[in-house]
Amino acid sequence: MGNSRSCCKADDAPPEVQEVCAGRGAHDIPDLPTDMPSYAGSGPASDGGSCDPVCGEDTGRASRSTRCSERLENFVLEKDLLRGIPLRASLRNLGKLWVNSPIDLQEPVKASLWTRSHKVSKLDIFLSHTWHTPGWRKVIALLVQLGSYNFLLGWLLGMVLGATLHATLEIPYFIAPKPAMWMGALLGSVCGLLSTPYMPAWATFRGEPEEMCFFDAVCINQADPDMMQKGIYGLGGFLAAASELRILWSPPYLSRLWCVFEMAAFHKANPSGRIVLKPLFVESGLLCVVLGLYIVIIVDEWRFNARSGVSQVVVALTMLPSYLLFHVLRGTLNDKHHLVNELRNFDISEVHCRTVEDRECILAAISSWYGSSSSFAQHVRGPLADELTQHFSSTDLPGAYWLMIATPFITFNVAKFLEECQSPTSTMEVILSTFLVRCVANSVLCVHYIQLVYFVCHRFAAPAGRLLDYGKTLLIWVLLAGALMCIFGLSALALRQPVAPAVVYSAAAGIVSCVVASRRRWRAWICSTSPCGDRSEPSSGP
Repeated sequence: MGNSRSCCKADDAPPEVQEVCAGRGAHDIPDLPTDMPSYAGSGPASDGGSCDPVCGEDTGRASRSTRCSERLENFVLEKDLLRGIPLRASLRNLGKLWVNSPIDLQEPVKASLWTRSHKVSKLDIFLSHTWHTPGWRKVIALLVQLGSYNFLLGWLLGMVLGATLHATLEIPYFIAPKPAMWMGALLGSVCGLLSTPYMPAWATFRGEPEEMCFFDAVCINQADPDMMQKGIYGLGGFLAAASELRILWSPPYLSRLWCVFEMAAFHKANPSGRIVLKPLFVESGLLCVVLGLYIVIIVDEWRFNARSGVSQVVVALTMLPSYLLFHVLRGTLNDKHHLVNELRNFDISEVHCRTVEDRECILAAISSWYGSSSSFAQHVRGPLADELTQHFSSTDLPGAYWLMIATPFITFNVAKFLEECQSPTSTMEVILSTFLVRCVANSVLCVHYIQLVYFVCHRFAAPAGRLLDYGKTLLIWVLLAGALMCIFGLSALALRQPVAPAVVYSAAAGIVSCVVASRRRWRAWICSTSPCGDRSEPSSGP
């Protein structure tokens, strides 16, 4: 949220930056300049009152702390301060609003942030995050959450455009077949994703209003100290007006007291409201996998087509991208273990807040709601952890996410199919076999292969020391590379004779897909009905 200064004495040195996970996330609230009135450290005045500019007396400080606690506990927020911003609008200009914490901005820029938000009567989403996490990670996560279908639409248009160019122009072979197709598909996917902030939400086509959310940088006045004070200590009012608390989780999240306050306050202000956990590593890992698959497939195509003129050392080096992809994915999925461990072992005494006054106010509010801070910690470790992680497995991703992962495979399989169609020696049987094997069976099996990769990398995500960790990834890579070679080997056998083997291979791929889907549904049903199962870590697998 904003910047602030604790004003115990006029000549005191400025306090350290204070963490505030304002609605949208924890904000770091640094010290205001010495000529500004006191703000965060002392606590706001209740019901719109203002803090004294200088507070040298303990009684004055205690009085302000009491007013601060009352404002937090009772969800006090003036109606004219309830503001929101369309979620998509916050991501425009490449997510510029998210990149820098307000405390790092110049005063004129801070003043302009307030104009980005609008007065609202209620909020759809309260975004909770911490400014201790790089803003670009939150921008990527929100772009994918909102724009997965835009990504797929851009991919489809790019691939169709590439196919059209190949049909009308003489485009030379470059690394892989139909270069305009895979280049167009990749660029189309990126453009589709980046267009998300400017595209209308799907709900608007059904006549529903656009979702309004609380984003601390623009919904709390960053330039006016008094209004900033009221906004920060009126966080409970923002939470009470929101229908959903969306947690953009990153490793520092549960170490910040203002972030913890938001979870505690929302549960009391909206007992029937939704708390949605959105770990940032999911979307960043997803895009890493998609980009990595394009690189791996392109490198493999080049390696197999240029092997005769390239040394074996270079050929071996071309296998490095797939190894790095697995290693990065292991590190990304290790964040999930960190998240579950944080929730199950939550200790409020280890949560940090830069000012003692704010810590006292927040803990007093939490104690008034839950009886004591230790009772709240037990609530986080038990019911809240169950609620947040009950469907949190390595393969429980939205269907659109799996389609995004499938796009590199589908692109190159379709490119090979079209190349086969244009071959003068191809018969109808060969074309049909190629379609069944490459466009249908291999695309389906490769998605399940990625599920297997997710499952194995998740199970063995824990680091094992620097050198041992690379060796651990190497063993995983060898195992999974063998599985992929099996898929390619079976597809090559199915293509040797037209139609019949291809039909059998495609049918087998369909059966595998049905078995995997039914197994996941069965596992989800067991996890949801078991009275004693650990819902925080349902067994996951492809």
